[in-house]
Amino acid sequence: MKKILAMFLLAAGVSAGAYADTIQLTPPPGFTGGTYGDFTYSGSWTAIFDSPFVSFYEGQVSVLTYDSGTMNLKGLSLNGRPWNGYNDTFPFPVETPNLTLTFKGIGGNVLSTKSLHLADDDRFIEFASEVQGVHSIEFSAPASQFFVRVASVSMVPEAEAYAMLLAGLSVLAALRRKQR
Repeated sequence: MKKILAMFLLAAGVSAGAYADTIQLTPPPGFTGGTYGDFTYSGSWTAIFDSPFVSFYEGQVSVLTYDSGTMNLKGLSLNGRPWNGYNDTFPFPVETPNLTLTFKGIGGNVLSTKSLHLADDDRFIEFASEVQGVHSIEFSAPASQFFVRVASVSMVPEAEAYAMLLAGLSVLAALRRKQR
């Protein structure tokens, strides 16, 4: 009985101290959208190198959806570059446009909108923005020859995930007690 109580208290302590989890976005080369890992990629996503990227040739919106429900977003690791498709006939834009991130809840309601200017640089930046209850992130920019690579998402899982953990541990404890 003491072991079961100790296990329950440990689980409760773990669930009380929420931790940030960083998920690396690494779909395989050739991936052009759909579901991979914990996310669904819709819009103009492509994976060529080490990170998925979205291009804004047509100025359309691309979406990254968290398939497990909602998360408390802590930030993103990303960078942006002018892009001409390795084709010298297209001129590079004079400057990189602003990237707009729209964070939405599970019902499609807008939780927050952030705009940022990414330098023409290969270095990834950490974009810190705490938004609770995020189900999807929309990436948009003016129509241009520009792409954004998204390397990772930092988040704290919602309380429902911890509730499910506690429920599962409770069931295991009850089964173990019943076996005795």
